[in-house]
Amino acid sequence: MSGSQDALPSVADNAKDRRHGRRWREVGVTIGALAVTACLVYVFIGVLSMLAPVSGPPTDPPALPDGLRVIDSDSGCASGGCTRSWTIGGSPGMTADEIVRALDQPESDCGHRGSFDWGRRCTGVGRVGDTVDGTVVLWVEDRDPGK
Repeated sequence: MSGSQDALPSVADNAKDRRHGRRWREVGVTIGALAVTACLVYVFIGVLSMLAPVSGPPTDPPALPDGLRVIDSDSGCASGGCTRSWTIGGSPGMTADEIVRALDQPESDCGHRGSFDWGRRCTGVGRVGDTVDGTVVLWVEDRDPGK
């Protein structure tokens, strides 16, 4: 008879099983809540990125060092984005290399426009054709995401 009494679950065993099941339910609820929160954050960031204003290249050139001036400007847009450029001239007798050094700009540099704007903004400076009269082009290009 004592063998059959050992086979029956005790009250303590039933309480232990209930606590174990409750713990797993709590873990499941926590994981579910974290998953829902992650989804909401993902959607929120997506909505913010769609609402972020699409900015084109700046309309004004960056501040120029003394002795340099804007001679001409140009802008245009195509399927991949928009570009704005400024032809920069220097003091009389200044070479294109001297103007490039005075601008202290990389030949070409690209990065994202902002935290929620995944388009790329590239800037650079270069010579205008084969001129030796001391003019260079400073340009800014905004590319659409994925271009």
